Amino acid sequence: MARTRRWVPMWSIVVAAMAALVWAVVVPIAVALLHDYSVWSHSEPGDALPMPSWLIEDDAHEPLAGDIRVTPPFVRRVERQATATWRGGTYDVYYEEVQFGWPFKSLSMSLVGARHLTGTPPTTSLEYVNFLHDRIGWRAGIVVGRGAGGWPTVIPVVPKWGLLANAVLVALPIVIAATVWRAFVHRRRLAEGRCPMCGYEEAAKLGSCAECGWGTSEDARA
Repeated sequence: MARTRRWVPMWSIVVAAMAALVWAVVVPIAVALLHDYSVWSHSEPGDALPMPSWLIEDDAHEPLAGDIRVTPPFVRRVERQATATWRGGTYDVYYEEVQFGWPFKSLSMSLVGARHLTGTPPTTSLEYVNFLHDRIGWRAGIVVGRGAGGWPTVIPVVPKWGLLANAVLVALPIVIAATVWRAFVHRRRLAEGRCPMCGYEEAAKLGSCAECGWGTSEDARA
């Protein structure tokens, strides 16, 4: 049975997919697990950023100045703050989104904290947790331990738009390079009178390849 000619090598698709997975998912997770959140190479005050819509809904809240901290090239931490009211009390609410990936951010995790300011304080620690969980939200990630500075060690699980972009940036060059190389090898083998598929030397004389089955009319015209 004659072999169908493929312009794009199948192995290149497999390698590209594996490389894209490693760069867009595995590496950001590894950086998240190894990163020391107590050390930041760059920090600057940010504008008053609104909380995400799922975080504070139907609550009276006032955005406060946030903070943007960057550890090149893989980590970017955006802190958002607001005052919120809940059950007669006023709270400072902190929302931390830590993004991982390069050149775009592939995965992120979020941490939420609160500090009582005025009014009725929470009566128990469980009530505080209920406030964070039910009214605002909790961390978006898988907690696997506790790292430097008391920060929980969290595996980021929230995909960002950069996940697809980073995957394409890694996978596409591999597929293009493999396709160009295959076309070059095919042309060189044909010019040398060999089978373009496997390099069998007698293929040109026979008009087909006894080794791999190359030799259909479409292959011959190609």
